[in-house]
Amino acid sequence: MLVQRFWLLQLGLIPFWCFGCSHRVAPSAGRPSASGVLAKTDVWSVRSVESAISFGRVKQGGRAQRVIELSNNSDNEIQIERFHSSCPCLTVATNDNSIQAHGRTAVELALDMAEEADFTGHLAIEVECLTSDQKLIGKFTVRVHVTPTAVSGITR
Repeated sequence: MLVQRFWLLQLGLIPFWCFGCSHRVAPSAGRPSASGVLAKTDVWSVRSVESAISFGRVKQGGRAQRVIELSNNSDNEIQIERFHSSCPCLTVATNDNSIQAHGRTAVELALDMAEEADFTGHLAIEVECLTSDQKLIGKFTVRVHVTPTAVSGITR
């Protein structure tokens, strides 16, 4: 059953839940196109330079920031109009929305777990890169392990 649910999720036939959040997001990758044919999801113009993006451990209700690089793997300049995060706890910003052909740009990731202060565990947050006409040109996943804050007054 779990394997079947995973493949239905990958095909966009069931909604994606941002683990640890109460926000429901339907992924755009893998959705049927206007012709009814599933879009290819493994080839993107924009990719993260890092193979795995992680904040590592973050305290419950805590904040973290880091900078990553995105690369343009196409032969054309690309304009990223906006980034869409599957969880409002993660914001994505860049000073340069334009990436030259085969170029790179720095992107700042800011995590704020204050709105999800009770959550502890692992998060896998999906970020989509969109053009001005809302075309999906890239996506990446940011992983976080939210650890509990120390409980005071307990002795062993």
